Amino acid sequence: MNNIAGTKETRCAIYLRSACGGRGSSSWLNEQERICRAAARQFNWMVLEDYVWKEKGKSGTSCRRFGLESLIAEAKKSPKPFDHVLMNDTSRLSRNFGEALKIINDLACHGVDFYFADQKLNSKDPIFRPLSAASAVMEETYVERLQKGNRRHRKGLAIQGIQSDTRCSEASTVRHIYGLFSAGKSVEEVVKILDAE
Repeated sequence: MNNIAGTKETRCAIYLRSACGGRGSSSWLNEQERICRAAARQFNWMVLEDYVWKEKGKSGTSCRRFGLESLIAEAKKSPKPFDHVLMNDTSRLSRNFGEALKIINDLACHGVDFYFADQKLNSKDPIFRPLSAASAVMEETYVERLQKGNRRHRKGLAIQGIQSDTRCSEASTVRHIYGLFSAGKSVEEVVKILDAE
């Protein structure tokens, strides 16, 4: 994406979260960090080592997490210590879309943006809100299923489960968008395809 490429002066924090606190959480946090650092290298952004938060055993259903609260407090300082927050995906911030959007909007007022590396979503991008809303539908559906005890794999849920769980007229568009992402399309490619339809 041309609108997110930076220079060495673009400073980044990283936030990593795993809901489980066991041994597997370390490898999942390491994988998230690998993905975020790869995105930083891709855009020539500098990761500030003092601003890397890792939280184990923390649910995304609440934003009351020490690491996240610390990140927010640091981002609101003047002068701001970093320009972007890198995360693996939107669910690492919150599984509640309203809470996530509130944090994103609040930090944008302080000149700090978010980049969700696995989804290739930048909060500065004009298409961010509709794509993140589609992602939020999937996350909320996922949480509802977990609460009901149905532990389907998320990728299968994203492609197949939306039809029965989403009661909105946009369900086919959401399925189509996730199908395109699953096929490896970038945000720009998805936008072009949707515009052409």
